[in-house]
Amino acid sequence: MANITEYSTTERLVRFRQYYNHTIHPALLKLEQKRWRLMGLMALSVVIFALIGYLAYAAHLPALTLFLWIPVVIYASFIGYRMRVFRDAFKPEVVNLILDFIDEGKKREEPSSIYKDTEAARRRLRYDYQRFIPIERFQASGIFKDPPTYYNGEDYIEGSIGSASFEMCELDVRKLSYVRPGQDVIFRGIFFYSNFYKIADGIILILPKEERQFLMTTIKGITLKGGEQVPIAAPEGFEDYFLVYTNCDIEVEKLLSEEVFQSILNYTQKYEKGVYVSIVQSDIYIAVSHPEDILEPNFFRSNARFELVREFFEDLMLVISIIEDFDLHY
Repeated sequence: MANITEYSTTERLVRFRQYYNHTIHPALLKLEQKRWRLMGLMALSVVIFALIGYLAYAAHLPALTLFLWIPVVIYASFIGYRMRVFRDAFKPEVVNLILDFIDEGKKREEPSSIYKDTEAARRRLRYDYQRFIPIERFQASGIFKDPPTYYNGEDYIEGSIGSASFEMCELDVRKLSYVRPGQDVIFRGIFFYSNFYKIADGIILILPKEERQFLMTTIKGITLKGGEQVPIAAPEGFEDYFLVYTNCDIEVEKLLSEEVFQSILNYTQKYEKGVYVSIVQSDIYIAVSHPEDILEPNFFRSNARFELVREFFEDLMLVISIIEDFDLHY
């Protein structure tokens, strides 16, 4: 398996920017044309609705008012449908282009400049816009112990990294609030699962330190199984952001390289997101929180922006670097 972590974050991002300029940006410009047409329809709708509203007000005839508003409702439904069509087409096209860059099975310019293992070039990543990881697998991670009352997801990706198959998706998990009407968020973001040969004889949890008060059920769960908090000496500053618990005899620092710990730390400092890692015997789970939907198109500003795709790409690179690190050691 080619080790993507041998390339610096800066180099990967430079190469991805080149790919964005050559491939993704032209596709986004085509989608922009569709967005502008949709915006034109929406502007026309405002004019038509205003005109009909004025006519209905001026007529003072209830029957005529009702008749005039029938086409308004039909047209508004049509506009809503066109917006859903645009949204449903936007994300799959952009995600597949990003996966084309990552996926070694795709033919692209100078593939060996990033991936040096030609055998690994046969690997393919598969994407399903509507599918998501089942709740049983989410709960098996042991990261989020609160029982959800709402569980939904999208953007399912599956494939392989070295000898390990994996799956990931975007999840929205909530529970009923005890202090206010409505629901509280348990987790919202990217959830990843992979399976290796036996890694550990128990459970290892890496949790964001600032989320400790919301993860007390999780922490109590592992301590009841004989787990305890363990220090991570390197890299410097890691313990300022993360708590590590385990009930295994093996040292956590022997499972992951210092470079991976540094990648997790750098990512957290850069994006201020929660990164959770759980190792349960042969299974590894990674969760990266996102407060909003990922790669969601904007109807009122341009979507042809590098920043729109950069964050999602770096999310994937963080996860892949962790799994490739395991693949090198196991």
